[in-house]
Amino acid sequence: MKNKAILLGVIAVTLLTTVGTAFAAPNWDITGTWALTFNIGDNYYHTMFVNVFNQGDGTFSGTGYWNGDQANYPWTVAGTVIGDGITFHILYGGTGNPGYTVDASGTIASNGLSMSGTWNGENTWTGTGKACDLRVDSDCDGVPNTQDFCPETVADTSYKTLGEGMNRWIWDGKTWVTVLPTKGKGPTSLFADKKISDYTYGCSCEQILTYLHANYPETYGNMVGHWKYGCSRSLLEDWHNGLYYIETVTVPANKDTETLSSIALQGDKNYVLKAYGTATACWETGCQITFDAEYSTSDGGLTWVDGVAPPYDGYGKNLLDLMVNGGYVDWGTYNSAHTYWLPVVGAGTLLPFSLQVNDIYYPNNAGNLNVDIYAKL
Repeated sequence: MKNKAILLGVIAVTLLTTVGTAFAAPNWDITGTWALTFNIGDNYYHTMFVNVFNQGDGTFSGTGYWNGDQANYPWTVAGTVIGDGITFHILYGGTGNPGYTVDASGTIASNGLSMSGTWNGENTWTGTGKACDLRVDSDCDGVPNTQDFCPETVADTSYKTLGEGMNRWIWDGKTWVTVLPTKGKGPTSLFADKKISDYTYGCSCEQILTYLHANYPETYGNMVGHWKYGCSRSLLEDWHNGLYYIETVTVPANKDTETLSSIALQGDKNYVLKAYGTATACWETGCQITFDAEYSTSDGGLTWVDGVAPPYDGYGKNLLDLMVNGGYVDWGTYNSAHTYWLPVVGAGTLLPFSLQVNDIYYPNNAGNLNVDIYAKL
């Protein structure tokens, strides 16, 4: 049985198309590990590793061995995928039977999880693994083409100092990974159970940064750390939500002039403002008002009203409101977290945002309101 073992140890699997006319391109990318079972009366088990695949013409190469004696019966493999079929040719190396070659033929199953056929024209074989359906996911990043914002996604490679920063992430071609344990507690599980599509719609860290740099060059300074160490958790979460953080503007309640964003925002882009926090006005006996971007209270928080609370309610709904670009806006329904989101449509001019608390007397105000500026992707 030694000759049989040697023969099985060098099996080459040549998968030919089972239809009369060959397809012009491969339907499957078989990169990965395949468990092969060859039958000559009994089953003999082998492992094949495909590590190079050309999606253009379906050619591929890799290595393998007979599981019964990995050290003495290794082989190399090269072949071509055509439609649902593959051609495999294995050349045996090692000490058992160097130079021996074997060919076979077969078909990849419609689910991409198995393939089967005959070898040396008469014996049967089967294989199990996972092939990527190029008709559905052309870059094999786990995201269907219809949902893939970034085609041709490959593993991030540019981070020579990845791991020096906390909570930094890169796409390794299969999942999101971090080198440095987060806050000393080991890698976070934030992305451990999520495919790339869950957060980034088919985009690697480098692809996200390239897109943001191209579309928001004025904010490049915000991304230097991401280019150097990998994408932060917050950047990936914002990308998932269709947002890109620009900056935070602190608006003093006692300032009688506008506070400007430090970055001039593009007029042809849309933005989202997140206003949050509370400040106080006329903090004295008989007049203690707390207010946020849209609402205020003077009874210790029992009742919040749109505009200014008593005793100044006669001044209308806009007093103490947070103004945007010199005008009044509707920050939306009151919420106890005092956090409000406001979409802002680009006006065609490259200008900073201006923000100001509307009041008639500023010296007795105290505190700040904050506004985070996001680009709407």
